[in-house]
Amino acid sequence: PVLLWMTGDDTTDALTPDERLFLLEYLWTGGSAIITGQNIAEYSPSGDTLLARTFGLEYGGNVVPFFIKGTEGDVIGDGVSYSFGGGAANQSPPDRLRITGGGSAQSTETLFYKYLISDTTETAAVRILGENSRWTATFFAFGLEGGFCRRGVMSP
Repeated sequence: PVLLWMTGDDTTDALTPDERLFLLEYLWTGGSAIITGQNIAEYSPSGDTLLARTFGLEYGGNVVPFFIKGTEGDVIGDGVSYSFGGGAANQSPPDRLRITGGGSAQSTETLFYKYLISDTTETAAVRILGENSRWTATFFAFGLEGGFCRRGVMSP
């Protein structure tokens, strides 16, 4: 079983300390989780146990992309394109992630923000493999409900 944790459009406290502790305990007992929501990285305390010390991630600012594209060859991201032009269309500027490598788990980019007029890309989602491969998680720095996702060729 995979736990789906969606914070929706919370604007200042996407994950409370109790929720962070619950997620960590769930993962540490061998669970798998998909964690998604608006401002989920932005309002995480600097150096917190979940994002920084376990996942090895930090908030890198807001972005204003039109597309999200999957990382080629990635088990989750390969062939995925995602547009903020559909879905709930309720996203405040999504969060940019930085993989620091400072966590106890291994994080790998699975989705990235793509801009129409440049080749600039920034991390939108990561796959996380826990210590000794005991648990897995996928962390999305935006609300999955906020757009339209499809597999195949990305087009404007």
